[in-house]
Amino acid sequence: PLFVFVLWLASCSNKNNNGFTIDGQIKNMPSQVVFLEELGINAVTIIDSVKSDGNGNFEMKGSTPEASLFRLRFSGDNSKFILLSFDKGKIGITADWNNLAESYNFTGSASSSDLRNLIFTYRSHLRDYNTLCMIIDSMKARQNASLLAKAQTEMKELRDRCDDAVRAVKAAISEGYV
Repeated sequence: PLFVFVLWLASCSNKNNNGFTIDGQIKNMPSQVVFLEELGINAVTIIDSVKSDGNGNFEMKGSTPEASLFRLRFSGDNSKFILLSFDKGKIGITADWNNLAESYNFTGSASSSDLRNLIFTYRSHLRDYNTLCMIIDSMKARQNASLLAKAQTEMKELRDRCDDAVRAVKAAISEGYV
């Protein structure tokens, strides 16, 4: 009996070492099922699902053997999701359902916050790139050489910022941070 108890205790402590809890609070979210999915190379696996309350609150628990990439998906709107990266611990998520893609934040997971910042930076650069492309096309059509040159300079600066962001991600990956 003592041996069985020791084995049980050891297995419990191993689960707790890789255990995680996600506490979500998404303002203005209607009650719905929230899915936690692990995004693997060859498959998407549902890890947990839970129904949120009427105030957008939910809690999920589980364990994972290593850091992974996850997605929170919502039954009420398949176009809305949140990407996370974690392995263990307590992760807090706050957001506003009406502007989910731009409003979510994390506590307790530096890697999820870094992923969020990377996504936000990418979106911002993409918006700037699209705007500059329209300006350059317009200045070419109007044959406005001075404003065209200015827009092309801004485009080069944007490309440099994008290159810097890519180098920072590569450095983080090579250092084992991501």
